[in-house]
Amino acid sequence: MLSNEELKQIFFHCNNNSPDGSFADDVDILEYGHKVAAVVIQKAVKAEREKCIEFVMSLNTEVGKALAEKRQ
Repeated sequence: MLSNEELKQIFFHCNNNSPDGSFADDVDILEYGHKVAAVVIQKAVKAEREKCIEFVMSLNTEVGKALAEKRQ
């Protein structure tokens, strides 16, 4: 679901050195996992929104267009 580049970018955004974290070469593995989960959730929400707009468009194009404009 995530590309190698996206995983690398998430990795580079980890800089929290919490005392209860697990570290691998100065990166908190727990923080990295939470950030990966957050990105996956954002992508899933976006995909679901696009599917909903597509479904509404199939029922009523005018309402679908209005929804697409509002959401983007």
